[in-house]
Amino acid sequence: MDAEIRIDHPDLAYLGLTVAIHDPELDRPVSSSIARIKLWEGFLTRQLLALVSDPAFNAFYDLGANIGWHSLVLAAHLRARGLPGSVVAVEPAQSNQARLRRSLVLNGLQDRVQLVAGAVGDHNGQARLDHDPASAGNHHLSGFSWPSDSYITSEDVPIHRLEDLVRAQGWPRPTLMKMDVQGHELQALAGFGSMLADQSDWILAIEFVPDFWSLEELIALIGPDAVYQLDEQSLAVVPTSPERLRALGAEWPRRYYDLILSKGPKAQAAIAALPAHCDTMQMRFIAGSGTGFGGLMESAARWVGPEADCVLEPLRADQPAQQVEISGQILRKLWDGAIVLTLQDGAGQHQRHVLKPQIPFTLRCTLGPAPVRLHFALREKPGGTRRHPQHAFQLSHLQLQVRTEDRLPSQAS
Repeated sequence: MDAEIRIDHPDLAYLGLTVAIHDPELDRPVSSSIARIKLWEGFLTRQLLALVSDPAFNAFYDLGANIGWHSLVLAAHLRARGLPGSVVAVEPAQSNQARLRRSLVLNGLQDRVQLVAGAVGDHNGQARLDHDPASAGNHHLSGFSWPSDSYITSEDVPIHRLEDLVRAQGWPRPTLMKMDVQGHELQALAGFGSMLADQSDWILAIEFVPDFWSLEELIALIGPDAVYQLDEQSLAVVPTSPERLRALGAEWPRRYYDLILSKGPKAQAAIAALPAHCDTMQMRFIAGSGTGFGGLMESAARWVGPEADCVLEPLRADQPAQQVEISGQILRKLWDGAIVLTLQDGAGQHQRHVLKPQIPFTLRCTLGPAPVRLHFALREKPGGTRRHPQHAFQLSHLQLQVRTEDRLPSQAS
């Protein structure tokens, strides 16, 4: 069932934000994450909040806005802090537009967010948008989808050249952009025309999709001075290159990587000043999956197994012990057997739990002075079925919530 979710996440509660979402059971992972942990793409959200607070980067364009999480959070942040700035959200799917419009009304942000109904592309016209029945964030313009994806319904949507749209509306040129258009990135960026070339400074956060285009093509098209990766392993923004991403892809093939591209000295200075970490802890997979968890307190779904280890560390060696809650969920299994979670906390106490798919778990323990160590293992049933040669189960929404008040100051403040 559709819902309106009050965002009371401790790092975002100052926004006073309510977000209209899809049925969480039918829209994974966006609506389900917002409903469960009051957060979506926490690591990227933190970086965008820091960047939009800089007057040089307060013209934010959310290209592929989905239900509007980033547009709503940044607009509410500018209002709460009394900062100047503008937000433009571009979204082709009517169902997502409806929820974003509802959120704008709920939060009194109608005058702060300009909603464009349509997609961005290299021409003005019409296109067909194919709907993913399992995720409202995985709709694709026809011709830009993975062969394994199945689409049942579709709709006709307008396509806008962004340069023409900005000129016609008299909006400020984009200085800070988030683009998530499911493989259509090169066509969308071609519609920027000369806007990026004519600007001295800009920052673009983009989902890099190796199946559809190469990083070399992107660099040749828009000419950034620097390329960075939002590194989920270290929870930091790190310089990267086409060669480094190819090496990462060979080690752990993925559908996408989150990148930041920038141009100009102000942009490089702003990125250098970004917070290196997200909160009072780090989350990192150290074995089993080959990738780490990103987010303020949040992880995306990861196929892992048959075993995986996760370490949650205090950021400071002298940080006092804190009572914390760790929660998450096994979304599904591909091997027959029982999934066992063994936990050793910072005080040396041990816990053991059997986890079942689709049933969230919440554990209380101590973080600090030593790390919390979690070990997930699927104990395979003799003679059971393996529906994938390597992936045993899917772990999602792993988060840590500090239960005491001695938190580090919010970096969004």
